[in-house]
Amino acid sequence: MLISNDKYINVHSLKNEGLFGFKNGERPYAWRLLLNLQSLDRSSFLDATNEKNKKYLFLLNLTEEIKDFRETKNAMKLKLKDDYRNDLHQIDIDLKRLKKQYRMFKEEDITFMYENILLLFVEEWPWVGYVQGMSDILVPILHVFCEENINTAESSAFFVFANLFKLLYYNYSERQPGIIEFLDKFSSLLKEKDDVLYNHLKKEKVMEHFYAFRWANCLFTREFSLENIFILFDAMLSSDVNLFLRKFSVALIIHFREKLLSLDFNSIVLFLQELDKIDFKREQILLLIKESFK
Repeated sequence: MLISNDKYINVHSLKNEGLFGFKNGERPYAWRLLLNLQSLDRSSFLDATNEKNKKYLFLLNLTEEIKDFRETKNAMKLKLKDDYRNDLHQIDIDLKRLKKQYRMFKEEDITFMYENILLLFVEEWPWVGYVQGMSDILVPILHVFCEENINTAESSAFFVFANLFKLLYYNYSERQPGIIEFLDKFSSLLKEKDDVLYNHLKKEKVMEHFYAFRWANCLFTREFSLENIFILFDAMLSSDVNLFLRKFSVALIIHFREKLLSLDFNSIVLFLQELDKIDFKREQILLLIKESFK
């Protein structure tokens, strides 16, 4: 869809393509478009990215021209000084918990990029602050834009992260009412789709928040490989984000119904909390996405 001679992008066609996974080279542009960060006019793509980069550097208090992406290191720490200490402490803890390969890009340590983006987010949305799980969500976003251009990756990732947050605001605002609603609607949809599995989980006293809270809070970034998370984000951003999360969650748990029906409480919870140990293939993720839309 993005590789075309048409002057303007057809959003409907773009979203249909996203349900089957974008090509790696198209993904950065597609995510910007789907999150309303770029005009549909193809000729404006590069200018829009450069303008966002200038705006981002201004927000970091870096008014001089940046010639190397490493020059943003410690920018937000220097800007905030002693402000937002609690957020900075929690961000530091969470970044240390990230897998090393997520904190690296082609042998470059990009931890400082996570720090800058998350601290700037905290400064821009102080009434929300940093919530555990945000660093995980940033992983696929930052890596997509590092692949595109590491010199503008930080700014592109920030604005994509911020606009995605706007769609998920109530998942992270005080008391996280969005996730409470997600768990309630997830439970109802599971009962509707598979009452046998639903009743088994209830009988074993397996509450939805034991496993599905993390799914919604981290957008499955702890469950799948980075390549599979890219595909999942393609589909999620191409549809109603909250509805997709709910439907995909139900499709995922039903996928394991036979195994789950044979397990007791402890085994069910352990299994659902360790899905990252399963080697999901691309085709399996696409099939689960397809099942989500039935």
